[in-house]
Amino acid sequence: VSLVATQVKDFYELLNTVLPGGGPRPIYKEGIEPNYTGKYNSKKDAHAAARETNEKICEEGMILLKNKNNALPIKTSKSGGESNPKVTVFGKNSVNIAFGGSGSGGANTSNATSLNDGLRAEGFDVNPTVEEFYKDDAKSGAARKAGSNDLYSGVTTVLSTAETPQDKYTEEVKSSYTEYSDAAIIVITRIGGEGFDMPRVMTGSTGYRNEDDHFLQLDANEEDLVESVCKAGFSKVILLLNTGTPMEVGFLEKGTNYVTKK
Repeated sequence: VSLVATQVKDFYELLNTVLPGGGPRPIYKEGIEPNYTGKYNSKKDAHAAARETNEKICEEGMILLKNKNNALPIKTSKSGGESNPKVTVFGKNSVNIAFGGSGSGGANTSNATSLNDGLRAEGFDVNPTVEEFYKDDAKSGAARKAGSNDLYSGVTTVLSTAETPQDKYTEEVKSSYTEYSDAAIIVITRIGGEGFDMPRVMTGSTGYRNEDDHFLQLDANEEDLVESVCKAGFSKVILLLNTGTPMEVGFLEKGTNYVTKK
């Protein structure tokens, strides 16, 4: 019922923008009148309101699944802490996070704030060595590819998580952990949305183990990453699931012995 009511309201507002006698049409750019109307008088005001709405959606949409030993929140000097924590952000996709889905769920993210820059803005001191390592595809491996929009050929979609294998981590990268050991933040990313189905198999992808593997579980490289970080001596380890799709997270119930090799 609520879904129907929402759609009716949205449809009414859409019609109100195009029919004679509808609401006022603000000018978003000099000399250009948009097809859609609203309560804002400029593009700048509309953009500011959109950013505020996005923040509210994030605040209400993020879920804390587990908080063992009160690992969170972590305070910085900006939020009332005594100092700025030194943290290391792990995961190839930490520098290529998913801001939305595909198709109508996608958006222009060229002006989006990166995860690391967002942490710095809030007072965290982020490990630059690991960040640059992930940005360099020659060192950490190729970045993940976008999903296929082929819905008709019947060809099975296979997407790699693109997580960096442990043998690519150099001693220089590993030695940087010591200075930024207040917390480790591991980013696990999955993409999905309109335009393609989730992969049914992982055959041939990086991190592939066997024919039972699927896209909504950790692949071998992600398991190795989580295991390695948990053994690296960080004061806290935080796992961030950057996904709009539910994943298998049963390994979180197994504590430090969560990894089940196949």
